Amino acid sequence: MLVIALILGAGIGRLFSWFIGVNYSSTLSYAIQNNATSSAISSALSLASSFGIAGKTTGSFDVNYFSELSKSSKIIKETLLQKVKINGKEDLLANHFYYCSKFHKKWDDTDDPLYQFKFKHNTIKSLTRLEDSVLTVYYDYIVDKYLTLTTAENFAFNHINFISPNRDFSIAFLNSQIELIHKHYLMSIENMNAFNFDVATRRVDSLADAIRIADSKVARLKDNSANTVKQSGLIDLNNAIREQTLLNIQYSAAVNNFEASKTALISTAPVIQVIDEPDFTVEVKYFDPIVASIVGAIILLVMALGLLFMMKLFSS
Repeated sequence: MLVIALILGAGIGRLFSWFIGVNYSSTLSYAIQNNATSSAISSALSLASSFGIAGKTTGSFDVNYFSELSKSSKIIKETLLQKVKINGKEDLLANHFYYCSKFHKKWDDTDDPLYQFKFKHNTIKSLTRLEDSVLTVYYDYIVDKYLTLTTAENFAFNHINFISPNRDFSIAFLNSQIELIHKHYLMSIENMNAFNFDVATRRVDSLADAIRIADSKVARLKDNSANTVKQSGLIDLNNAIREQTLLNIQYSAAVNNFEASKTALISTAPVIQVIDEPDFTVEVKYFDPIVASIVGAIILLVMALGLLFMMKLFSS
């Protein structure tokens, strides 16, 4: 009986190793340039605050922001809609994923609408209802089984680990994902800057309009007071000249601040720096058949010994 347990356990272990199969783990590590980000945001806010108005901010661009962004539905779905070449075939990652994750075996009924399913659209907005539903299934599957995120708060590092049965797919997914994360990040900064530029421009224009009104008022009062002898008749003119002078000072300061802040924003390019690329961090993950056979044999042997002991105990 013990010999049978050993053979059966070894067979179960080898079968388990075959069932687990071979997976390829790839890791992408990147750092966030906090100085560049802070400089861009502070420049944008100073531009707005220099005119006495509240600027627009998109929040804190820290490692937690990028960690949440990495596993967001928007980023992962857009990543799956990127076209890459795997095994010599160029197609959307979502279509590669269909075969890579063996969905073609799960949806193998010829009457199933998902039989040999293929994405035909490559943007979120152009997806059909069925494509969007399938993409959501893929997203949940990836977040649950394939994607792992770790964050090093002290060093401002993020690590994205992706594991799948296909080496090229693991690498291509991470490369496409980091490009989309960087693009989304830069777009957020640009939108914030554009908003603050627009507000500041309107403020400068309003000052210019106020100066033109003040110039007209001063000219009109000078014409009306040309023959005035009493100083009391010049009070309105003096007030208008004083208002004109203050507006000119404000306008000059506003233009200087606007140009300085604009230059700072344009010259500051926020950057995500990739530390470890996915191509160089691939690891093969598998359960060695020999080890699995030994472990299976030991486990079943222990169970058999326990069963024999219990049978002997009850018989006695």
